[in-house]
Formats: sequence, structure tokens, C-alpha cells
Amino acid sequence: MKTSSHAPWMTALALAASVSVCPATLAADSNPPKPDTPLSALIVGGGPDIPHNQVAIESNVVYVRSLLPPSAATRILFADGNTKTEDVLYEGKKQRELTRATVLPAIDAPSVSASIDGETKRLAQATSKPALLYFTGHGSPNETGDFDNNQYDLWDKNELTVRGLATSLDSVPSSTPVTLVMAQCFSGSFGNLIFQNGDPSAPLADRNLCGFFASIAQRPAAGCTTEINAKYYHDFTSYFFAALSGKDRLGKTTDGADYNGDGKVGMDEAFAYTLIHDDSIDTPVCTSDIFLRRFAKTPDDAVFKTPYSQVLSWATPAQRAAIDALSDQLKLTGEGRLGDAYKTFATTLLASWETKDVRIIRFVRLAKTIVLSHELETSDNASLKARYDALKAAEAGNPLTGPAAPSPLLAVVAAAKTPDAPTPEYLAHQTYTLGKMLPPPVVTIDVSDAPETKAWAENAQKVVTQWFPLITPFLATQDWTPPKTLKLILKHENDAPAYTDSDGITISAQWITDHPDDFGMVIHELTHVVQSYPDKGDKPGWLVEGIADYIRFWRYEPDVPRPRIDPAKAKYTDAYRTTAAFIAWAQGKYDRSLILRLDGALRTGTYHDSLFETITGKPVDTLWTEFLKTVPPPIHKPSVTMTIS
Repeated sequence: MKTSSHAPWMTALALAASVSVCPATLAADSNPPKPDTPLSALIVGGGPDIPHNQVAIESNVVYVRSLLPPSAATRILFADGNTKTEDVLYEGKKQRELTRATVLPAIDAPSVSASIDGETKRLAQATSKPALLYFTGHGSPNETGDFDNNQYDLWDKNELTVRGLATSLDSVPSSTPVTLVMAQCFSGSFGNLIFQNGDPSAPLADRNLCGFFASIAQRPAAGCTTEINAKYYHDFTSYFFAALSGKDRLGKTTDGADYNGDGKVGMDEAFAYTLIHDDSIDTPVCTSDIFLRRFAKTPDDAVFKTPYSQVLSWATPAQRAAIDALSDQLKLTGEGRLGDAYKTFATTLLASWETKDVRIIRFVRLAKTIVLSHELETSDNASLKARYDALKAAEAGNPLTGPAAPSPLLAVVAAAKTPDAPTPEYLAHQTYTLGKMLPPPVVTIDVSDAPETKAWAENAQKVVTQWFPLITPFLATQDWTPPKTLKLILKHENDAPAYTDSDGITISAQWITDHPDDFGMVIHELTHVVQSYPDKGDKPGWLVEGIADYIRFWRYEPDVPRPRIDPAKAKYTDAYRTTAAFIAWAQGKYDRSLILRLDGALRTGTYHDSLFETITGKPVDTLWTEFLKTVPPPIHKPSVTMTIS
């Protein structure tokens, strides 16, 4: 099967022909849905131009349209909106790329911004009637590096960001249940539509919406091929809708997705079916995943220490089937398999297309969702639990057959406006404030002084490429310009395990020979690259090193045993792991923006120890005294190890 070798987010958009674009969608009141219509469906398809308007996208539109109830009020936005334009790209004989007119008998409007606005206004007139919004095409990461606000690529270089769609959906009343399914690259970002303005740091929106997406916000998705034979299509749309409808693209029966045995298949079950069977690069995500990562607070080191049998006992039938299947595919065994998978995940390139890496990402994310769900369900926050339960109930519905009962989200949205709703102070405490995710530099290696370390250096190169964009959101990088290149230098003569300077990261060949698994050291040094504090103001070394070790031990390798702190001897200014443990504790207990704000002050040259009190309400010495009370007495004297600059 031939797939497109270029994507809109990787290449400049160029029209292959002069294309006339049809007028924008009809006015909102020109053809409103009939009041007795059980479902309003909007299908948005097509690429941003002819070279990216592959036939598989058109096939998705045809397939999903065929599954909708005959009574559904369906609207289709596709490409330029003209059924006569030869704008569908397909593969002919001898792998020649050709174009033809669409097979769609009718198109309601072009896939442009004005059409989206018009269609959401139409939905606003169908109060309380459920709506299904399906998008199939191309997606791009936000050009500013903000993966929380990615975009769907509309026709003729129009774009629809998360914030843009949130604005359009504001006209739809909360009494209208909306299901959003998106199959494009980087689509997981649109899960943020459960928040006001599509902003994950904002309160929950008064919006009756649930959604399913082909990939996490940082990854591409499968499906944009010029192959005309649908039997070769392996993508999110194929598996999700086959499970949901019981019929695949070729009309064959699809069964095995009724995991709870109630005789019906909900979207949550179709989602689990897709996690198991989709053998593409897709890493599906749903709105409840987004919800949990915002409001549940169990740290990763605790999540992935959870015994596997406990996870199974907390999982829904669909989740249990999916995590068991993924575990078998990955050949994971034993009670500690979450931890084993997480260690593998920590060194997996997030952009990898390897099947085993894709499955590791799916397994780790699903396991975390199950554990966080249990935490939230057993919490004492009644309004947050009610909102989560309502979201899960909506995700268990099936827009193709209708919900088993009226969606409970409307009542919960109303309840969320009561004094029981989470306060801003609660949200600030529970939610990590994140900086901007930045693209990695071009990483090169220099092993001229230690050629025997080449294989290790190449693995370190992958770790740096993957983890650079994952480190930047935890620090105040919004105004920082990252380096375009970064060199890893392996040398024999090196007194320390590693150090960072203007030349790059220099690593001791002897150290990695003795400690071949120590990629955490690389993460520590990579954090120094991201820190790159200007030469002004107070920059205490203990805090600089403490932040670097926090990224290493609390983000990169949280399962690695850490030496115990001796309360009788330790000081918060001891740097490295001691300082890291202290600021991690203070951040978890008082304010999850602490480390980002400390880093921001170091960057602007405005840091002072009093900043701890400004953020947490307590002086740093008081915090330290309180922290020491949580530290168990040492069992033995910590072993002495080389420090890392």
C-alpha cells in the first residue's frame, strides 16, 4: 500500500491546479434540521489542497455516511464543495498519481472556516437533538509549538484550531449532546474542547460533548493514502466505526466488541476494540483521558507501581479486554508489568512508527487512565465525580443507534455551576501549569575520541530527540528560543560523568562503559540545555541542579530507587536529589506551578528565596522543616556516587 510521502505539516502547501471554490455554506436559518430528527450529523472531509486530498479521505466520508440512520439530518463538507472538480488524488496503474471528481453524489458546502461556523449555527437550532461531528483529513501541530491548540487543515489553506472550534461550538446549547470523532494527525488536542475556550488550564465548559481521536496531540495518524482498494485500509476510522456499527468497510460483519455483554456496543467499547486491533501508527485518545489527566493527581511513579491484578480489578470490561490484549501483544507478564512497560516507554521515541513502540504507548496510556479513574471515583469531590461519570456515560453511547437513555451530562453541567464545583484554588493545586512544548534540535554525535561508544551514543541521540520536547513544558520556555543543533560528545578524559557547555553535552566514555543504562544522566544534562539561564540575577547552583534532578527522577525515571535523605544532616541547599525531592514535595502539596515559576524567575534574573513564600504561602525554611517530617529515618548511610554537573 502506498501512502503519501509528504504531509501538510511537513511541506509547504501548493495547489496542483487552479481550483474554483464554491460559495460558503448556506445561512444558518436557510435549511434548519427538522424538529423531530433524531440525529444531526456533520461530516467534514478532504485535504487542504489537491496533492493532499487522497482517495482514502473520500472513502472515509462514504463509509461513515453509509452507517448513519436514514432519518439522520446529514450535512457533508468536502474539499472545494464542487462535485465536478477533479480534486481527489488516487493511485492508478504503475503507481501513477491521478485525479478524478468525487464519487459523492452531493456536497453541501466546501470544507472551509465559514462552512464550519454556519454548520454549528445550524446545530444550535436543533436544541436537545444529539449531534455527531466527524472529521477526516489532515491535521497539523500548532505552528507556535502549542500542542494543546493543534489544527485541522481545511480546504484552500483554511485552518480550524482547537480554540477556533471551541468558539464555533459556543453557539450550540448545552442541551445538545455532541459526539466528536476526528481521524486526522495530532487530533488528540481537540479533547481540550471539554474546557472553556478549548484551553486545558481553564474550567470545564458548559458543553455537552464527548470525543474520540485517532492520535495523541504529539503524534501523526494513519489513513491518508492514495490506494484505491479499501481492503488495505488500516486506520482509526476503519476499526472504530466497524466495531460501533458491526459492519466494516467491505460490508462484512464485525463482532467481538460487546465486552460487557449487554447486547450493544458503545463508543467506549469501540475505542477499546480499536486499541486492540488497529495495527497502524494510531495512538487513540478520548475525552475522559483528557479529563483524568487534568483532575487526577496520582504521580507516575505511583501509577506504574500498581500491581497488574489491581489494575484489572479497577478496569471496565472494555478496558480489561484492551489492556490484557496489549499486554499479550507486548509479551508483558507478572504483577509488575506496568513498571516494566513504563521503563520501556521512557526510552521509546514518541514519534516512532514501530509497532511495538505504538503498542507500548497505548498500554502505558490505558494503564494510567485506569489508575487515575479509580483515584477519581474513590475521591470525596462529589461534583467532579458526577461530571466524570456523566462523561463516561456519554462515551458509552452509540450515535449510530442512539443512547440507551437520555445523556446525564446536561444535569451535571448545571450542577457544576453550584458552590460544590471545584474552586480556582483547588484547580490550581491539582493542575500542573505547563510551559510550551518546543521541537527538538538536530542532534549529532561525536565519538571520534571514543568510537567504541557509537552504539550507546546513537541510543542517547534518540533519547534526546524524544525528551527535549517533553522537558520543555515543565519549564518556563514560552519566551526561550531553543538551539537549532545539539552535539553529544563522548570522550575518554572526563573527570565527571557528564557536563554541559556551549559545545554541547560531553559524556565520559568510561562512565557509560561502567553504567551503560544511565540515560538518566543524559536527561539531567539535557535539562541544563533547556535551562540556559542568562548571566544575570541570583542563580543558586543548588536550585539549578535540583530542578535538573527533578526532571530526571520525577519525570524521566520515577521508578529508580533514590538514596534516603538523612533529616539530621540534609539541607535543602544540598542540590541534586535532595533539592529535587524537596521541591517535588512542595509542588505536590502546595502549588503545582512551583517548579515552572522558580525556573521562570531564574530565567528573568528575578529569583529570590522569598519566591517560595510568594507561591506557597510559607517561607522556604518552614517548608523544609515540614518536609523533613515526612522523611523516614535512614536505614543505612547512602552510598557515595559521582555527581553530575
